Amino acid sequence: MDNIHIDEDRVAREKEAWNAGIDRERLEKILARSAEIWSGDVDKIIQNAFSPYENGSFLEIGSASWASWIHRLKTPAGSVHCINISEAELEHGRDMAKGTEVKPEFHIMDAHQLNFPDASFDAVFGKAILHHLDYAVALDEIERVMKPGGVMVFMEPLDMNPVGWIVRAATPDMRTPDEIPMRLRHLKLFEERFETAFHPVEMASLPLGILGGILGAKPDGFFERFVRRLDRRLVKIPGLRLCARSTMIVGRKPRDDS
Repeated sequence: MDNIHIDEDRVAREKEAWNAGIDRERLEKILARSAEIWSGDVDKIIQNAFSPYENGSFLEIGSASWASWIHRLKTPAGSVHCINISEAELEHGRDMAKGTEVKPEFHIMDAHQLNFPDASFDAVFGKAILHHLDYAVALDEIERVMKPGGVMVFMEPLDMNPVGWIVRAATPDMRTPDEIPMRLRHLKLFEERFETAFHPVEMASLPLGILGGILGAKPDGFFERFVRRLDRRLVKIPGLRLCARSTMIVGRKPRDDS
């Protein structure tokens, strides 16, 4: 890390924004139905990625996704650590943990400078967090603290979805000034460090999910099943797959780094 530049001003801006509070409730309500269409597939990706690491050491870059990915899915983690640059976000994580069997250890920490020894964790994960960071610096740190053979699992927004462009343009107050949804050059950074698989999610289901919510379509009814089948086909088309709203990223650190 001695030769890597960390933009301290950017880190300070992110910390200030999250400590001040970003109200994403309206946005989450708008997107909830489209996310539900893919929720079962996303859960399977997470479970398959984590299953070889039963009773292992888990690190979340962030402080809230553990409630779904570890607690709700009953992931048998041996230990869970969560880091965040924001005291307010950490306090929110601690509040959630009051009602769960999972009791993570929460740390105020910058993801660009993780205060953990090399090869500390079997799994590192997070949701919608890396696009707030300097991708290259954060991925170097994630790789460093992962054990050889360990796994990283992240869900991040892509910057190639036209409906996503409209949603972001319409909700500037729900963004931080430095966040950058993933572009092709960012995907390559993962492939340079890990044995990586990308699983795009939410394509036609983004606008159609919003439409279904407006029209009052029944959850998991005919309309949503049709949209799910359509999306599963669309994300397999090479020229279209990265036009999804988000992608699940599963990467494994090679056992032999030589």
